[in-house]
Amino acid sequence: IGEGSFGYTAALKAIELPASLKTIGDNAFYYSASLETVTFAEGSKLDAIGNYAFRDCTSLKSVEIGDSVESIGIYAFRDCTSLTSVTIGDSVESIGAGAFRDCTGLSAITFEGTTEQWDAITKGVNWHTETPATEVICSDGVVSLS
Repeated sequence: IGEGSFGYTAALKAIELPASLKTIGDNAFYYSASLETVTFAEGSKLDAIGNYAFRDCTSLKSVEIGDSVESIGIYAFRDCTSLTSVTIGDSVESIGAGAFRDCTGLSAITFEGTTEQWDAITKGVNWHTETPATEVICSDGVVSLS
């Protein structure tokens, strides 16, 4: 999905991303304020979520980032104020600065890998600032975000 493809699309409420999709470009869904659900198809080949890809999608409630995704761009989900839960697949290698910043409803972060894998992820500055989340639940334990 190219850069800015669905930005400022007020009527878009839900999207199912096909398994063949490789990348979500920068600003792809930026300020699609009515977007509530994003579904990644089973067997997804998506490997990157671009910078600001879902920023200001204020109706987005939960996201399950598939096992094929390696990078989450800077401010990818910033200001998604209705976002309450995120599940991150164990293939993620980097989470950009401010990726979940100001997601004021985000209280649950689940990582499908181990605590050791979580610690190995490169995380940008303030990747989760201004969220109520205090921990990441991993497959073998919990990592504190304080």
